[in-house]
Amino acid sequence: MIELPAGYAAAPLADRDVDDVVRLVRACERHDTGAQMYERADLVGDLALADRARDSVVLRGAGQRDPVGWGLVVRGRSRWADVHPEHRGRGLGRALVRWSVGAARAVGADRIGQTIADGRADAERLMRACGASPVRTAWILVRDHDPAGPAPVVPGAGPPVGVALREATPADADAALDMMERAFRTWPDREPSSRAVWQAMVTGREGFGYEQLQLAVDAAGRPVGAAFLLVDGDELWVDKLATDPDWQGRGIGRALLARASELAHSRGLARTMLSTDSTTGALPFYERLGMCVQRSFTHWAIPLTDPGAGG
Repeated sequence: MIELPAGYAAAPLADRDVDDVVRLVRACERHDTGAQMYERADLVGDLALADRARDSVVLRGAGQRDPVGWGLVVRGRSRWADVHPEHRGRGLGRALVRWSVGAARAVGADRIGQTIADGRADAERLMRACGASPVRTAWILVRDHDPAGPAPVVPGAGPPVGVALREATPADADAALDMMERAFRTWPDREPSSRAVWQAMVTGREGFGYEQLQLAVDAAGRPVGAAFLLVDGDELWVDKLATDPDWQGRGIGRALLARASELAHSRGLARTMLSTDSTTGALPFYERLGMCVQRSFTHWAIPLTDPGAGG
């Protein structure tokens, strides 16, 4: 249930809305940051495990085909929400916050939050007015390389003795996803994700190919590290980088990141990119490997212990 200003209507996100919503998000990104990152596969993956009637909403103006706003609550605690720049300042953003609070409460979440690009004063004002506080910082990092020049070199980036790097195969999939969950489970205040969630994010992602999942394997062929790679234009994104907790501190992450840069160069791509946040404590590690912060974001969260949360 969402209460909207006069002249707007809402409905759950249907299959026919997917491409329209992606265009809306990219228009908002272009206006707000100048960089378009959101892809159809991002939305399709998040929708795979969503209860659309409860967790999604699309807003349209009277008589308009194209959506002017949307929202999606992902696994209870996080939300995506955007309002087209031409329709901001009319109460749609606040309505989406209230709606997302209700959707999160419906699944027993303790908070609901969204990561927003730093410098968006309008979004910061809205978040604060709705009772949100900044809880962590995220960064996008980049390593540029000349596709026509020599391959990038990361000093000391060979895998440790007894570990080999290779492309994943279908037989590796479940073991690799389970290993990634063990790695991410070490983060503080993180709720566990099921194998089905990992499948939706990685091997079940729209357009997935096994060349995108690069593994570090031990002598028995078991995955002890993984990098999930995505190509966007002339960029190779290290979407997820994980090392089994029992193998951390041995250079596996460094080796996989170096492999990603080598693959980017071999494919004629101009840069390798990834994101990290203050929860992981990994920013200095990436900077030591020659990656530089390109832009930053803040995750704003509303605690749901207050009955009046959400404004």
